[in-house]
Amino acid sequence: MAVVPSPFRATEAWDRIGGNEIHFINLPSEAVIKIYTVSGDLVTELQHKDAVRDFARWDLKNANGQDVSSGIYMYRVEAASFTFQDRFVVIR
Repeated sequence: MAVVPSPFRATEAWDRIGGNEIHFINLPSEAVIKIYTVSGDLVTELQHKDAVRDFARWDLKNANGQDVSSGIYMYRVEAASFTFQDRFVVIR
């Protein structure tokens, strides 16, 4: 599992306007992705249920629909047979 791009930079030439998103890749067909701040606050939770695609998109918004700020974020992938956690960076 991984996050791409990491670090996410909001001003890269290939990003379309208003299209801020990152992808969680190499996911199992069913998984829950929880995203946290480094202080441990839950930012949002994504449900991935797709037997064909092994990735999930995140629009860099919190559970209230607001854009997240620059910083280091932790994510945890929970599936039936394992859990995985790592971190990624958002630069705005």
